[in-house]
Amino acid sequence: MRELDISPEGRIACSVDFQELRPQYGDRILIKPAGLDYRLPTSFVGMEPRSYVIVRLSALGLNQHQVYPLLEKGNSLKMFINCDDMLVGFLADSLAFNAAPYRHLYISYPAVGESFTLRQHDRFECHLPATVETLDGVTKGMLLDISRCGCRACLDYPDSAEPPGKGALVDLTFSLLSRDRTNTMLCEVRNVSRAKGRLVLGLLFVDPGKTEQDRLESFLAFLERYRPPAQNARR
Repeated sequence: MRELDISPEGRIACSVDFQELRPQYGDRILIKPAGLDYRLPTSFVGMEPRSYVIVRLSALGLNQHQVYPLLEKGNSLKMFINCDDMLVGFLADSLAFNAAPYRHLYISYPAVGESFTLRQHDRFECHLPATVETLDGVTKGMLLDISRCGCRACLDYPDSAEPPGKGALVDLTFSLLSRDRTNTMLCEVRNVSRAKGRLVLGLLFVDPGKTEQDRLESFLAFLERYRPPAQNARR
């Protein structure tokens, strides 16, 4: 992802390639065909990279007579995906719509979209040594950013190994300012991606103990005091 702009509300806008989101079967995607004043819920079915994406329309509350004509080949639409606390929007076109039997919509491959952060808590970019423990063992890595409710961890993970999936629970141990101060927290995997041969996990802290939470918040408060004003404006 590449930083492009900052919206008037202070949310950071980035350009995003659809493949970077690594959608999984069943992931929720909202679409808004041109001519419709609301968004339709769909679920991700599959894709052919650089060619097309397939989604399945939800039958719940679907007004077929209003919606189906707007999904004809060549009609434009917008796609919206909530991924790792970011709302990502893409422009695309309808390639084909098969109403029966599964309401599958074929959409032109959306190469680049715009994203906005939805996080309620400010994140600090960092490089903190860390380890992630799963049922398969312990993997060393580095935290890329951190907030009071979660973080991103970059791990040395073999391409041949199956990474933890969304919703999996892992134990995260990371160092703070000195090696004699570490936190171990239970985390839920919220996002999984690979970048330059490394595995990147978006993690949400799950019910941290009071000692760990107090230590983390004290550390973040320390960082806040030394953050440059220019960064303070970008939350």
